[in-house]
Amino acid sequence: MKRIVLCSALALALSAGGAAAKTKSVTITLDGSCDTFLITSDGTNVALSSTQQNCDPGIGSGYIGKVKNHGKIAGVGAILNGDVNDHWSIGLQYPLVTGGTYYFGFTSDGINFGNDILIGTYTVQGTAAKGPRGTKPITSKFKKQ
Repeated sequence: MKRIVLCSALALALSAGGAAAKTKSVTITLDGSCDTFLITSDGTNVALSSTQQNCDPGIGSGYIGKVKNHGKIAGVGAILNGDVNDHWSIGLQYPLVTGGTYYFGFTSDGINFGNDILIGTYTVQGTAAKGPRGTKPITSKFKKQ
């Protein structure tokens, strides 16, 4: 009986360990802008948050996977600046390393989209890899119609 209980407990512990994926959070800045995002990932799923009031505050979530012509990407759909009329698409070269590429685009109607409108590099927690840190949000580079 003790053996059955021990085996059952071991099986339960092993199955629970696989279900609880380890998450990792890093802060990145989009080089040339003031945007700083906290990125949390478990290797499959990804979440984004920013609390900077003057620089694209918002939240988002998505998945990590291979994207044609881009390689492995953390793809995030986000609402920025509290504006639910624009849905932003942010692709981050993955794994997240300083000098990685970001792809930025959006849709305002859910039909027409502009992906990869802006392409640049990002820096993981530290000084910008490509020039000085900018003072304007990345979304300011998009001209509203």
